[in-house]
Amino acid sequence: MDFNLVYKTNEVMQDIPRIIEVEEGEYTTVLNVEDEIILSGIQFDKREITEQQRLKILRQLNKLEKILKINHMIINQRGVLFQGETK
Repeated sequence: MDFNLVYKTNEVMQDIPRIIEVEEGEYTTVLNVEDEIILSGIQFDKREITEQQRLKILRQLNKLEKILKINHMIINQRGVLFQGETK
C-alpha cells in the first residue's frame, strides 16, 4: 500500500479522540496495513457518544472516500473502526 494513503488515514483518525473528548492515555489505537487493505481503529472505555459526535466522526471518516474504497465503518460506545482498500 502507498505510504501516502496510510499517512492520510492516520491524519483523519487522529481527530477522532478530540471529537469524542477522550484524553491521551484513555484510548488505544490499532493500525493494520496489507497490500490493498488498511484497518485503523481507536478503542476506549465505554462512553456515551452523542448523535452530534457520531455525525462529526462520520464526516471525518468520509474524507477517506476520496482516496480509498470504504468497506466498513463502525462507531459504537467502545470504539471507532475503519476498513478501506485501494481504489
